[in-house]
Order: sequence, then C-alpha cells, then structure tokens
Amino acid sequence: MAPLPPLETLRVFEVACRHGSYSEAARELHVTHSAVSQRIRQLEEELGLTLFERQGTGWCRRRPDCGCRPASRARFQN
Repeated sequence: MAPLPPLETLRVFEVACRHGSYSEAARELHVTHSAVSQRIRQLEEELGLTLFERQGTGWCRRRPDCGCRPASRARFQN
C-alpha cells in the first residue's frame, strides 16, 4: 500500500477545492499562491491524477470527481 500524502498537503487540497482558487486558498492558509500551487502539483504527481483544470493565472476549476465532500472538510476544521 502506498503511503498517504502529508496531512498538510491534503488540507491545502481541501481548501483550494472549496474556494476554487489558489489565491483564496493561500489567503485562508496564510501562505503564498506559489506554495499552494506547489502542494497541489506534488499531490497530483503522487497520485498520478490531474485534480484541477487550470484556467488563466491563479484560478482553477474543481473537477467533478475532485472528492471534496462536507465530511472531509469537517475533519480539517477541528
């Protein structure tokens, strides 16, 4: 079984997924847009999937199978 991605990477993914924007995710997480982008790219490489469709600079659209459900969001709010 492959190791799970770091929890912080999954948190970045959840926030970016919820906002649909790396910039908004960066604001919430108090990091740079670049830091969010790098975490998402690392996660995509680890999973071998494209999780976001990139559109322009800084905006992304969540794929329908992104997997961000309310239950996963609640786990990061505690």
